Amino acid sequence: MKKSLIFIIILVLALISYKVFTDKKVNWHETLEGNKYEVTFSYFNGKKEIPISVEKGQLLVFNNIWDFEHGTLGLSIFDPRGESLETKDKQIKADRSGIYTVVLYGQKLENGHLKFSWEIK
Repeated sequence: MKKSLIFIIILVLALISYKVFTDKKVNWHETLEGNKYEVTFSYFNGKKEIPISVEKGQLLVFNNIWDFEHGTLGLSIFDPRGESLETKDKQIKADRSGIYTVVLYGQKLENGHLKFSWEIK
């Protein structure tokens, strides 16, 4: 019993410290209006998810503009099953209805401005 309790406490502390040290947003100012997400920040290390509702057969067309001084930025889109989708043409045809999730990944980004907009056809 005592070993189990110690293990649970260690696990909880590890999860908390992982969240504290891996997902950091400083001077994070974001807006989501209609089909446009925009954010400015001093520092970003982590991820930001943007949910978009799409019906089967619709085309999700998106545009992204970003500017930052240092770091690495990535973008992925996941279908309702959580599977990663190809985004090189900046459009995705929905093979099922549901919530598609855009994930912006920042790795030690400094002094940035990001815009992500989309249109559903």
